[in-house]
Amino acid sequence: MGSLLSHLESSPMILRFVVHVIEFLTKPPTRPLDFTQPARIEQESPEALIERARIELGINSVNDYNFAVVGASGVGKSSFVNGIRLLSDSDPDAAPVGETETTMEIKKFPHPLLKHVVLWDFPGAGTPGRPSNTYFSDMKLYAFDCILILSSDRFLKVDFDVAKSALAYKTRCAFVRTKADLGVKSIAEREGITGLNAGNKLRETVEGSFTEGLNLAGLSSTSNQLPLFLVSNKAFTDLNAYTVMHETTEELDLSLDRLDEDKIYGFIADSVRTRTLRTISLKPPVIRRQPTPMPQPA
Repeated sequence: MGSLLSHLESSPMILRFVVHVIEFLTKPPTRPLDFTQPARIEQESPEALIERARIELGINSVNDYNFAVVGASGVGKSSFVNGIRLLSDSDPDAAPVGETETTMEIKKFPHPLLKHVVLWDFPGAGTPGRPSNTYFSDMKLYAFDCILILSSDRFLKVDFDVAKSALAYKTRCAFVRTKADLGVKSIAEREGITGLNAGNKLRETVEGSFTEGLNLAGLSSTSNQLPLFLVSNKAFTDLNAYTVMHETTEELDLSLDRLDEDKIYGFIADSVRTRTLRTISLKPPVIRRQPTPMPQPA
């Protein structure tokens, strides 16, 4: 032992090394030593991503068919949600509407007649808090069964971006041109033509613009998967008023100012029927065309 100490004393470098070793072994570590292999980071599967989003948003994907209603701010999303539910904007159960953006968070509204249908009203896309380029992922739209993309004028790039992302997730979607009654009225007054001719002209204009947007977005080959509907909240209100008065839509006269309101009900019902994850018994509201009565002889 004495010879070892004398040897260390004669070799300062070895002595310093021994001191460092002793300090290292006697000083407690700042954190526990982990000798395990680092865990491998795996990318979340689309199925797991969808399931997690549904849990976070409170989506019942077993008993309900969930429609996301999206679009830029001010296109009439909340009024559409009310109309498709046969409610006026002033109804106590209606989604709040206003001249400025009123939907600041995602809200769900069950349909009063289509018991398994839930409509989700979304905040507007393209605002500072909800940028267009990440709107689909930020809003977790991949968690929904179907996406209804609304516009009150020309469809925007963000609308087609949402559709492109939806198709990648195999999520059904459709485009809806709102406030069509205002467009018909404007064309009729400007060109001095009948409402029927004005409606046809509006449809031609909207479909042309829509086709151009699909081409620019690289979606022309998928146009058969992206239906387009022209609707009027006034027509939905008329349908609601008739239902309240007669407690049925069996004899509704479709000579009212109607466009694709009945077709979008059919699309909703068909969307539910075609889902293969479960079977839901659902029938759309019965809407039959009332034949024009023949004039009676004097």
